[in-house]
Amino acid sequence: MRSDRSVTVSNDIEFNQSDFEKVSGFAKNEIGLTISEAKTELLYSRIARRMRLVGETDFEAYFRSLEVGGCEEKHFISLLTTNVTSFFREGHHFELLRKIIARKCELTAEKTHFRIWSAGCSSGQEAYSIALVLDKLCSVFPHVDFDILASDVVESMLRKAKSGQYLKEETLNLDGSRLGELFCQSRLRVGEFEVKPKLRSRVSFRNINLMNIGAEVGGFDFIFCRNVVIYFDRATQDLLWKQFHCRIKDGGVLFLGQAERLSGVAEKHFKKIGITAFEKTKGNL
Repeated sequence: MRSDRSVTVSNDIEFNQSDFEKVSGFAKNEIGLTISEAKTELLYSRIARRMRLVGETDFEAYFRSLEVGGCEEKHFISLLTTNVTSFFREGHHFELLRKIIARKCELTAEKTHFRIWSAGCSSGQEAYSIALVLDKLCSVFPHVDFDILASDVVESMLRKAKSGQYLKEETLNLDGSRLGELFCQSRLRVGEFEVKPKLRSRVSFRNINLMNIGAEVGGFDFIFCRNVVIYFDRATQDLLWKQFHCRIKDGGVLFLGQAERLSGVAEKHFKKIGITAFEKTKGNL
């Protein structure tokens, strides 16, 4: 019998306080995620389900297998994250994006290229919503071009996003007009939709850990990182603000989720221009 106080015990898998601390430490160190003890039961149910699937009943042995990395570590990371999104979620951001770009395009007739990052894109709805906004602007301003980088740390979400295929229930918040603008005439089974090729071609998907953003990611005019940093502690958020500040061009905009706010020194280097929308000012953070 293991000596740690058991948090949860089922008929086949024991998960105790020490195990929770290992998992929460892994989440913080690997992807910056802070997990409170209030999530213990939810966490246990996800981990136990995965362990049964791979035929493991001892948590310590299973956790040791993660230390070598590889496929199982990717599955484990997906257990730790919450993936909730929808098309045009927090729609005021997309309208603000449209207005900012339209205003910029009206000021010049020169060819203009915009680069946008959907960080923590989950299953891709945010990235494709951005693509539709920009695509419609291109029809008004022929000198406009754009590309979108969409990233997440969960491989299964990226696979779904790349496919561009969604079930009817994932499109219920869209009216008929946007359904027609976003999706092809159904080439899939009844109740399934596929994003139009011209929109999919504008988005590239990559597995990017926000705790380890490589220099090759480059710079952006706009970064959407919404409903992601709410799961990070203050110190981790401050590190991420610095990363974003380095990658947003002067005058570019950072969009956060409705429950998220800039903190610390970042408040002096971004100017609020809308609901959880912040324009980068000059200077180093």
